[in-house]
Amino acid sequence: PPVILKLDEPERRHHTCIEFTVRGFPHPTLRWFHKGREILGTSGYIRMEMEYYQDYLEGCLTFQNPTHYDNGNYTLVASNSLGSVTKTVYGYFLEPPFIEDD
Repeated sequence: PPVILKLDEPERRHHTCIEFTVRGFPHPTLRWFHKGREILGTSGYIRMEMEYYQDYLEGCLTFQNPTHYDNGNYTLVASNSLGSVTKTVYGYFLEPPFIEDD
């Protein structure tokens, strides 16, 4: 079955990135979840970039200008014909805004 070798907390670069490395042959299919919902890479706001190697792949779940709404657990599910594995990391991007009492 696949093995998630690395899943890092978000790192601020040009955009914000959750780095990952997954080993498995055949190459696993990757799915991401946040707040119980699957993240689909069609928005452009969150996208997955990957490089494929012989028996592993590595990449980045990239966020463009994340806000406090994006805080929370991010779960990576890697699956292939031999099984599936799950790993979760907490993404902390911004403090929620607050209202001051006068």
